[in-house]
Amino acid sequence: MSDFLRKGRVTILLVQHTKDNGSAVWQSYPSLEKALEGVVASYEARLKDMNPLVQHIEYDISHLHAYIDELAECCALVKEGNVFVGVSKEELKDAMLNNLMSQSD
Repeated sequence: MSDFLRKGRVTILLVQHTKDNGSAVWQSYPSLEKALEGVVASYEARLKDMNPLVQHIEYDISHLHAYIDELAECCALVKEGNVFVGVSKEELKDAMLNNLMSQSD
């Protein structure tokens, strides 16, 4: 997975918020790292919506992982040459943890 992060490959993030097929959305990013940042931004927006009067909200990786687990679907397609390779929800969570750990180094 770290290969995808380092190489900055085009990534399509697929998210379905509920079991309703109408809640499915996709977004294209220049890399898996940017797609992971998109997931974090989505989680932070949800936190702000749930807590509109709170100025400063703190969370940790376990909260972010729980958010991803609550999604009906969350996966990615990462471009590898002429094909796209699937990245599962669990792989996304691992990549997110690795990415955050590398940022703290």
